[in-house]
Amino acid sequence: MKIASGLGALLAAFALVGCEKTLEQKQADAIRHSSQHQANQAREGAKQKAEQVRAEDPAGRDVLGSAKTESAEQKADAIEAEGVKKAEAIKEAGERKAEALNKTQRQ
Repeated sequence: MKIASGLGALLAAFALVGCEKTLEQKQADAIRHSSQHQANQAREGAKQKAEQVRAEDPAGRDVLGSAKTESAEQKADAIEAEGVKKAEAIKEAGERKAEALNKTQRQ
């Protein structure tokens, strides 16, 4: 029984040794984290601008928080859509950069 538990502990130790991230993997993770943060900021900034457009609608807001005039709501929606598009582009660029870093490590 002691031999079996000793072998199990030894196998677990070997498995953990192989799980340590390399410097390049840590850098790639940092790039991904940074691009995710920047994307969230872009998305949130667009959302705030859209809310400002809705708040400044002279007709006010409806019960759901949308601008009452169609033109103001369309403008706010367009701002939000552009923010989402920008955020996705930031994330994709970060992922490409991180993957390029991982590829150089594998070679």
